[in-house]
Amino acid sequence: LNKEQPIGWAIRKNNPELLKQLNRYIKTEKLLRHLPDSRPGDLDSIKKHRQLRLITRNNSSTYFLWKNKLMGFEYDLIKHFAKQQKVNLKVLVAQDSKQMLQWLEEGYGDIISAGLIKTPEREKLAINFTDPYLFVKEVIVQRKDEQPIEAIKELKNRTFYIRKSSSYWNTLIAVQKQLSKDNIQVNIELVPESMETEEIIKNVIDGQYDLTLADSHVIDIEKSWHSNLQASLALTEIQGHRWLLRDTDSQLLSALNQFIKKEYKKLFYNITYNKYFKNSRNLFNADKLAKNNKVISPYDDLIKSLAKEYNFDWRLLAAQVNKESQFDPKAESWAGAKGLLQVMPRTAREVGISDLEKPENGLLAGVKYMAWISKQLSKDLPANDRLWFTLAAYNAGLGHLKDARSLAGKQGLNPNRWFGNVEQAFLLLSKPQYYKQARYGYVRGIEPVSYIKRIQALFELYINKHPDEV
Repeated sequence: LNKEQPIGWAIRKNNPELLKQLNRYIKTEKLLRHLPDSRPGDLDSIKKHRQLRLITRNNSSTYFLWKNKLMGFEYDLIKHFAKQQKVNLKVLVAQDSKQMLQWLEEGYGDIISAGLIKTPEREKLAINFTDPYLFVKEVIVQRKDEQPIEAIKELKNRTFYIRKSSSYWNTLIAVQKQLSKDNIQVNIELVPESMETEEIIKNVIDGQYDLTLADSHVIDIEKSWHSNLQASLALTEIQGHRWLLRDTDSQLLSALNQFIKKEYKKLFYNITYNKYFKNSRNLFNADKLAKNNKVISPYDDLIKSLAKEYNFDWRLLAAQVNKESQFDPKAESWAGAKGLLQVMPRTAREVGISDLEKPENGLLAGVKYMAWISKQLSKDLPANDRLWFTLAAYNAGLGHLKDARSLAGKQGLNPNRWFGNVEQAFLLLSKPQYYKQARYGYVRGIEPVSYIKRIQALFELYINKHPDEV
């Protein structure tokens, strides 16, 4: 019955630092908790919206950031499928298996790709499984300085650490029942559902945990990073990893199965498989891994300082710098934009900065311009959308953002929301029937839309690397 109204917390005027920290917290939390609109639909709907939404986990075999590049075996395969279908790929990173299944059921994503097999519990759900695209065994992981386990009777009084939602739970329950007939006890300790297999393996290596189970391909990756690790006894036969989708999406199921049949063990698949599971020693090593986990760029301290001064999340600014220049302070675009944040010299002069190739100047010019844009936007914008609007204006210009918000309202969309609303209006502004009616004319709308999607994806991964820093 009335328009959407902003709701906020009330703070005493003599507490400016508390106000600043609360606003920063709200901004970060809202950015992280963003989900796309619920949109259950089959392949025809995916093509209509030109977007395939992948639900996955953030780990070394699915989806991760390495040297500021998005990577992962699962990610590369689904990205290749999306390219063949001529749609964009959006990645949603879930905290655990329960959340992945919930997002799929509620229509926030279209496909789960996270190294999952068929289990009795999963087969009871309203989901379809594709044909297998990867075959693995579940193998015992132990420290290399131990005697290797060669038979299940050697598991007497040993303790496995696993997630209950994993397929390893069913495997170990079966082993427990089998050994109990001979009065042999095997213990199972449950770890938090958000803990990735890689972290469990690391705890085994460090002596915090006794044993765990892992898929053979995950062990191949972990061996590249840890020398004190051995894979001993396989507790299962070969079983297939499958992608999961809603049981109503028969078109998508058929397309994915055709993709698997066409690509499995062919050139692209083999190159991708070997990159992650055979040649990963060339891709990763322990020293590089440690360095990769500690820093995002050589300019982290400088970015943190400016982010604090101008009230931005430093991890988001780092994502923007990655997108703009890939952390090259001497980068220059075809249009003449320069520096780490690719600022036009004229804009830099307007904010009082010159010599953009100096890292500190290139960053300061961009951040000051971002802060100026943010101040031009209406004060009642939600915190997260204010940031997306700021980034859109930084990329495409404040005038085009005004046109897109105006057009969104005319199209019955929310002019105060970016995702699914103003971003759609931006796409329309590349069509004559719309840009001819706009004050600032034509804009290649896909540019700011793609710009924000890329920054959002990087930001989410940087959050995982530095979860407790703002």
